[in-house]
Amino acid sequence: MLTFKVKSQDHLADSPFDLIVEKLPACCQLKVKLSLDSYYNINAPMNLSAETLWQAEALFYSDDKGILDLSESNHKGNMSIMELFFKSQPKVCKKKKLKKKLQDIPLNPFYDCKISVFRGQSLLGETEVRRYYQLPHISYLDVNFSKAKGRLFYDKTQLHQPAVIVLSGSDGQIEKAQNIAQLLASHGFTALALAYFGLNDLTPYLERIPLEIVKEAINYLKASPYADSSRLGLYGRSKGAEFALLAASYYTDFKCLVLNSPSYLCLEGLKKWRNSKTSSWTYQGQEIPYYPFLWKDFLRRCIFKKSLKHVNEQAVIPAERIRGPLLIIASKKDEIWDASGSAIAITNRLRAKKFNYPCQVEIYENCGHMMTVAYQPNHRYPKTANEKIMSDTNDSWQKTLAFFKKYLEEETS
Repeated sequence: MLTFKVKSQDHLADSPFDLIVEKLPACCQLKVKLSLDSYYNINAPMNLSAETLWQAEALFYSDDKGILDLSESNHKGNMSIMELFFKSQPKVCKKKKLKKKLQDIPLNPFYDCKISVFRGQSLLGETEVRRYYQLPHISYLDVNFSKAKGRLFYDKTQLHQPAVIVLSGSDGQIEKAQNIAQLLASHGFTALALAYFGLNDLTPYLERIPLEIVKEAINYLKASPYADSSRLGLYGRSKGAEFALLAASYYTDFKCLVLNSPSYLCLEGLKKWRNSKTSSWTYQGQEIPYYPFLWKDFLRRCIFKKSLKHVNEQAVIPAERIRGPLLIIASKKDEIWDASGSAIAITNRLRAKKFNYPCQVEIYENCGHMMTVAYQPNHRYPKTANEKIMSDTNDSWQKTLAFFKKYLEEETS
């Protein structure tokens, strides 16, 4: 009978776990198969069903004592169990129709990882590991705002916790913001995921989104017993990073701000994949000046790495108005827009305007636009080695957590 030893610091999906298998035949070739049940992956297409089976397998060798060590610290030639996990892919893609009512959208708080060990075609043994996005002690509450929907994740035994508003990107809905908010809540924050288009009773498209959505969320958290009004943070990813940067330049309630793959410009809105001919954002009912989307600019920035020409200064987001530290995360290989160029433009502007707060910039070499939460499989970049993509994503997420802990967990004087 095999012995499986699983070591995990907190059972969270954004943390690694180690696996050691003992009582194996000595010095023999083994196949390890990993299967994921009810697995939600933030990097997968929105319409991929969580019922889709994800799998990965690889060949390994036990040592002369009949031990297979798949821990990250083991450097004897075998890949780690986390590297095998990162290689997981959908076996057969099952599509689903996206739910449009907030109450119908599932939480996907955890997934189960089954690990099976074979010698040839014979199953020697298997074990199951549960990984959490949302730890069991975290509660949630659906919130209706005037022009947004929200889900609040919190520990009901802890009052006045540091709180983070989470804005995801051009996919819309709430699933991706929710996934990030669940993990933040599991790390000790009260987290509010916001959907600002794409659900019932919201605008269907990413156009003319009012900045007042963020102000309403701020007011909600300030009134919540689970949030500390003096320790509010804001997280935005992709189009949500543009939204976050712009909103924080109008509302100075945030103690710190994380921008993942941002734009330094207020950009034109979208109607699915078409230009909206309007701004993405409004303030007090008026469109905020924007830079129009042009294919020639897209090619200039993303393929030829050329700077934009004739940028309307009014479309540049006034980041210097922000009243707190920033963390900016970007990739040199961003396939959607020039996020690293935007990171540089933001920091140059802050320097020129004599910004008085820290601005931490992390530019990555390997991963593209989809740098999300740690350790989740990401197959958008087949020309880049998995371990490099995983390393960039893990590092960027750990720096996000460390940044929020540094600037939000310290009590204000």
